[in-house]
Amino acid sequence: MPQRRPHNKSRNGCDQCRKRRVKCDEQPPRCANCIARDEHCHFSRIAPTTALQTPQATPSPNSTVANLEPGVDPKPEYTESWKSSLVRTRELELMHQWCCYTYMSAGAEWHRLFKEYVGKEAIKYDYLMASILALSSFHLATEALDAEKDLATVRQHVSVGLEYQNQALAGLRIALETFTPDKSSPVLFTSIIVAACAIISPLLPAGPGDEIRPAAEAFLPLFYHKNSIESIKEATLKHLKGTYISNYVNKDWKSAGIEQPLCVSELRKLNRSINTSPWKHQVYENAISNLEKMSRREDYIAEWLVESGQDFLDELYRKEHLALAIYMHWGVLLDHLHDIWWAKFSGRRLVEELSVTLSETGPEWEIVSGWCRVQVGLRPIRNSGE
Repeated sequence: MPQRRPHNKSRNGCDQCRKRRVKCDEQPPRCANCIARDEHCHFSRIAPTTALQTPQATPSPNSTVANLEPGVDPKPEYTESWKSSLVRTRELELMHQWCCYTYMSAGAEWHRLFKEYVGKEAIKYDYLMASILALSSFHLATEALDAEKDLATVRQHVSVGLEYQNQALAGLRIALETFTPDKSSPVLFTSIIVAACAIISPLLPAGPGDEIRPAAEAFLPLFYHKNSIESIKEATLKHLKGTYISNYVNKDWKSAGIEQPLCVSELRKLNRSINTSPWKHQVYENAISNLEKMSRREDYIAEWLVESGQDFLDELYRKEHLALAIYMHWGVLLDHLHDIWWAKFSGRRLVEELSVTLSETGPEWEIVSGWCRVQVGLRPIRNSGE
């Protein structure tokens, strides 16, 4: 009788393959089977960070796991210990990223609150910690992408971020369903951080077949995220009066006035030249005026889209050219925000996308498109005839 070949059985396949009882290649974020079948792929049995085997976390040649005979499954206690080590290493890296850099995402006035208070609260609430790890992982992905590192590294960070984002959303949903006053703080900050993740994650590649969402589309739900956060804020702040948080929330920050570059004269000229109704002219003028006003206060710039109103938002959804040109100028302001990594990352991409779109619609948009591209460090678009 021929000798039976050793069989390595793994229980870490994706949920879909295990349900169908087929062999899974165990490659998150989507295995080959799910890609071929165009199905959602979820790995409930693999910790988010086991896919990221960094050099520091790789077992040494002298380790027990590395010296096991080929074809023999390592003992469960060794594999679990190894995976735990990988998770611990990755989460330490992400917390280092948060404490040193990512906490600055909300602007200078909020630095201490996010670095000290939110980080400490996250130790007590898993869903808040998951949101912190998710945003920090997306931050690492943007840094790797801007540094033009191996795309596989970017995808690894994004994959980890998405897993933690899902954990944060699931935990937040349960916390809202079972809300008690003591959950006010973690619920409020998790909702804020998860909203930031929802904006930035679609701009990053998670897998070889994934399409990166255009920045112009990714920002539009910000209006609705803001409304959701406001409702959570209203429900939680009444329980946070007199606490450390109340020193920050709803405080009227007196930031110094600044001069940010804008090409508003050209925008107004275009507004006067287009053939449309007086009502629509006024919608555009209001958006331009608000942009001009908010450009002088860094702490208000990120809120411009939310404050621009539903009428202007409708123009953006219809992709009206002047609305896109005004939107593109907001991208310039985002790119010029100091220390706010997500703004610089997404602002430049917003300008790049919209300038290309407008340049294809007619020569009247060349001045504003070219000006915006120069402001964010992009080369002017050359016509094919030049």
